Amino acid sequence: SGTATGGSAGAVLCRLTGSGNVGILPLPAEGEVAYPIHQVLADGTETENILHLEPDGFYMESSTCKNQNCVQQGKVTFENREYRILTNCVVCLPNQVTAELYDAQEIDRMMAEMDTKQNGEE
Repeated sequence: SGTATGGSAGAVLCRLTGSGNVGILPLPAEGEVAYPIHQVLADGTETENILHLEPDGFYMESSTCKNQNCVQQGKVTFENREYRILTNCVVCLPNQVTAELYDAQEIDRMMAEMDTKQNGEE
């Protein structure tokens, strides 16, 4: 399909707030995928977060951060995202990683808005 999610139910929008990088990680149609995120922060600290993606959502499998709050935030799914304290997000403040769950239509809408802004249209 011609969507950013490649035909899956949705995707995880991953923001690396220190560098400003943003990535879209499609959820697998079946099975599970571990997605490692490596970065070097401004102070030279090397970090690693591993996002665990499943067809219905994701969780932070592991992190090199000291507090492990991101791991303890648990799984985000399409069923629970509106009831969680952090809604659709898992946040690792020390490693400057934010991951947000969106369905395919939400991702397509965001991509269309980004295209519009890049083309100078309003």
